[in-house]
Amino acid sequence: MDLVSKNIKTVLFKGAEIKLPIFLDHQSTTPLAPKVRDSVIQSFSAPGNAESNTHVFGLNARAHIEKAKDQISALLSCYPDEIIFTSGATEANNLALLGYSRGFKDKGHIISLETEHASVLSPLQILKAEGYDITLLPVTNNGLLDLSTLEAALRPDTILVSIQAANNEIGTIQNISEIASICASRNIVFHTDATQALLTEEINVGNKNITLLSLSGHKMYGPQGIGALFIKRGTKLSPLIYGGDQQNGLRGGTLPTPLIIGLGQACQIVIECRQKDEAHLLHLSDIMKSQLSIH
Repeated sequence: MDLVSKNIKTVLFKGAEIKLPIFLDHQSTTPLAPKVRDSVIQSFSAPGNAESNTHVFGLNARAHIEKAKDQISALLSCYPDEIIFTSGATEANNLALLGYSRGFKDKGHIISLETEHASVLSPLQILKAEGYDITLLPVTNNGLLDLSTLEAALRPDTILVSIQAANNEIGTIQNISEIASICASRNIVFHTDATQALLTEEINVGNKNITLLSLSGHKMYGPQGIGALFIKRGTKLSPLIYGGDQQNGLRGGTLPTPLIIGLGQACQIVIECRQKDEAHLLHLSDIMKSQLSIH
């Protein structure tokens, strides 16, 4: 028996039975949505490698992966062929930052924030050791980037700006649209780690001048171990993982069909339920604040 099962107890709250403990750490990971769980379990019972195009099992796996790409691209308003599957947002961030920057003969200037996730700050430190010039901008007291600070930091040799859409610790939502517009006006590639944002924020990558965007399944009621990187058409990246020619040669390795199906299903649920869920969460937040103020 696992630790959670050993510690379950039932209490009454306003006439209803509630099982404790209640999982509230959605910042670190979200529970698997029932529809996603069912889709993943069903897929595990069906063999097939999406690269095997000479029999029905491989073709079936490929069809599921293409459907998932359609669901993810619908969430981001992009083309399905602009989606590369990764093991999660950490790998997606590494591929975006290292893969793009290493394509330049002259090692240029990169801008990010002091408050970024470690999966952004760590590859930036690697690039710094390789000779790239890294600027980590401060944020204001409310966690926001002052746009004038960004504009002042841009240089003729700036090749990339990476700003998290929503902070994983304090929840600050950056003005991604304005930041991306500033970068676009200087022909500078803009990457955003949107892992924490997509459950509540609608991000249209085309309208927002975003070149690279990272996401993770387990932050939107999908499986752990699967994520994706949006790469705008025409953007050149160097791979981090070498092997076969899967995913246009950008990431070798057999695609995990069940996890990809789960990610696609999770994105579909976000599209259908985001507005309703946000209103429900705001309602629950008001109730909690009310109860805390009383006690």
